[in-house]
Amino acid sequence: MSATNIPELSHLLSEVERTYGRRIATSTDFEALSVMIFFSRDGYGLYVEWGFSQAYVASEDIPDSLLDLLSDYISAHSGVSISIDPQNAIINESYRNYTEHKYDLLNPENRVLKNELFSALGLPADATFDDFAKKFGGPSLATLCEWINGQKKDKKK
Repeated sequence: MSATNIPELSHLLSEVERTYGRRIATSTDFEALSVMIFFSRDGYGLYVEWGFSQAYVASEDIPDSLLDLLSDYISAHSGVSISIDPQNAIINESYRNYTEHKYDLLNPENRVLKNELFSALGLPADATFDDFAKKFGGPSLATLCEWINGQKKDKKK
């Protein structure tokens, strides 16, 4: 059964074409539309989370240089997909493992992106977990470690 035989889907596809001027026939078309909508800057923004701290950059405040860098990290399923691996955030740099986490912002290969992102957030390029938490209202790394240790002690009882 093709999509055109399903009235609800046909209507949805027509509405997408009418609204965005793009016809969706394949998943690749959908991915391209997702990227176009993300970069259209109409009410979209950039959410950044590190630990329990969250920051938001309104679309009109995202520098073009950062948008260009973020386009390399577009995922069809989750918008822009980059992260800071929790393990890499708390261990010494010489012990960090980036082989499984190439999109980790702490990966030296992503230094330019991290610097642009931190600049857009009003943070220095060398900002730490605690700097981010202090600026955006989250618990410090020491507090998180205390919570984790407290949970471990509770489980042993």
